[in-house]
Amino acid sequence: DYLDIICPHYEEGSVDPRAMERYTLYLVELEEYQACKPRSKEQIRWECDKPSAL
Repeated sequence: DYLDIICPHYEEGSVDPRAMERYTLYLVELEEYQACKPRSKEQIRWECDKPSAL
């Protein structure tokens, strides 16, 4: 399988930092997905948490 992930990027000062989009991708079982509740941070596979990084 293949997945293209594009992180949102914001120029410094262009958007209120609280309004910047951030994403986290988890690898979960069906039950966790349905409950929208992963068991642990060890399930994180990818994070886009620096939207104003260069």
